[in-house]
Amino acid sequence: MHYDLGRPARRALATNANASAFASKIATITEPVNDGVINLVKDGVLVASKIKLWPILLGADNDTSSMRVIGWHQVLLDGKFDLWFPTPIGEFACTASAAVGIAGAAVLNTERFCDTITPVALMTRDRKIAAGTSVNSDYEILSPTADLIGHIIMPIAGFQKLEFTFDQTLGTPTQNVLYAFV
Repeated sequence: MHYDLGRPARRALATNANASAFASKIATITEPVNDGVINLVKDGVLVASKIKLWPILLGADNDTSSMRVIGWHQVLLDGKFDLWFPTPIGEFACTASAAVGIAGAAVLNTERFCDTITPVALMTRDRKIAAGTSVNSDYEILSPTADLIGHIIMPIAGFQKLEFTFDQTLGTPTQNVLYAFV
């Protein structure tokens, strides 16, 4: 079965975020559908098990932003769905590079790909092999620096929706992310 969600990269937000702090996310009875929320279920089937992310910033070279990835899941009670609840599943500090898109394209010549991506330790899922030893992460992060385009591959972890939120940390870039299913 082929889904249009397939392999091409897409922008998560129709309009870049201009957030100077992470928005508070709380449980709700209203299905999350705002800009930056992507549905991971089509025809009752989870579309993929992993997602690839390319953070982009509209700002100056070396501006920084943090990106938080939130998983949304629905609760079934007495045969009906009555609650959506958010769970942060990753946060990443992202630094804009000199690598930009093309005028008139999906990534503009004023938007910068990130070349440095660093996970925020308390906001990522790590698996410890044994106490006192190294940690294996469930994330793959390519952070090449040197104005080369970096990316993240992360598990979707069975969530029904993902939401991307942002926080400007240096400069005032607007933020977005490209995503593709792996």
